[in-house]
Amino acid sequence: MMATHIRRFASSTTSRTTSTSSPRSALLGFVAGASLVGFAAYASLVSEYRMASSGVLAGVDALANAVARLEAQAATVSALEAAVAALAREKATQAALDDVRAGLLKITDAMQVDHLTLKTQVWELQEDVKRARK
Repeated sequence: MMATHIRRFASSTTSRTTSTSSPRSALLGFVAGASLVGFAAYASLVSEYRMASSGVLAGVDALANAVARLEAQAATVSALEAAVAALAREKATQAALDDVRAGLLKITDAMQVDHLTLKTQVWELQEDVKRARK
């Protein structure tokens, strides 16, 4: 009896190990695999998002720096334009320089005439003194 029982046990265990897996275990394997693949895809997506986000932030920082430099240069240009406009208002025109030159020439001519007149009067006084001594 024991030999029969052992044979039945052996045949029953052998038949169970050679049978195909149940649909429940296949479904469990599919869910586990899909979850693992989904987690790997999510991790890859998060990694790519972080890299793209850091790249965009670096671009925004570079753009902010460029805008700040551009604003500084625009302020410098406007200050230079104001200085040029002030100098343009203060500059002497050619006509004004010609007027000043003509005035200086008249004054110089008048001084030369006065000098010659004074020299003539001194000479005449010297002549009068010479005549008075004789």
